[in-house]
Amino acid sequence: MNKKFYETIYDCIVTGQVSSDRIAKYLKNKGFYNYWKKRKEEVYGQKEQRELDESMKESFRQRDERKKNEME
Repeated sequence: MNKKFYETIYDCIVTGQVSSDRIAKYLKNKGFYNYWKKRKEEVYGQKEQRELDESMKESFRQRDERKKNEME
């Protein structure tokens, strides 16, 4: 992937224009992943990013717990 497209791809991802499977493909590229991680920290800040990450983990935990309860 050419570095000159990183910014455009990042902008498309954060505005919801890219499918999840395509995002996964982009993030497998180490150079783009590092760019994405840096930009994400710039946009949200480190504290806010940690809060978002914790919120996402909690959402997944609650989802998994609901699925487990449905199976019982």
